[in-house]
Amino acid sequence: MLLMALLRSLAIPCRLQADMVDKVVHRGLLGPLAFKLSPAVLYHNEVQLLYNSRWLSLEGYTVDHSYLSKLQAMFPNYSGSFYGYGIAVLNFRNPQTKWEEASTSIQGKAVVRQLGMFNDPDAFYEAYPQALMRTQSLFYRKLLMPCLNKRIAAVRGTGGCLEQRLKRG
Repeated sequence: MLLMALLRSLAIPCRLQADMVDKVVHRGLLGPLAFKLSPAVLYHNEVQLLYNSRWLSLEGYTVDHSYLSKLQAMFPNYSGSFYGYGIAVLNFRNPQTKWEEASTSIQGKAVVRQLGMFNDPDAFYEAYPQALMRTQSLFYRKLLMPCLNKRIAAVRGTGGCLEQRLKRG
């Protein structure tokens, strides 16, 4: 949503592509119980922008180079397809995440259903109100997101218990 707002502030035409992805992207980020309780498919959005008279998908921006490097270091001998820890790619060592005037992707290989294109987030949420309801649910806010954020911080090497206590004072 923020990326769309930034692109539009620069007068770059863009739209929202909505999909459903397999929960396999959360494997490794959730404990066994949270993974089992999470929905089988997850709502997923990416931005498409009009560039040189063609629509390009920008989906790889959600995983930054630092996180990806740490993840690759966790699996030093792994190459090929990788599904989990927030990504679903065919080439784990060189996923399409850098802007090189072409589409980017980091979870694209987990797409199980395309929901369509929308001119803005409001149009998406009007068509799929259950997507907004999921993010407002107690399960999502109190169990799923904290677990995901904690594990992502651990992969990054930030957000440990000591660091959290120091932030609280």
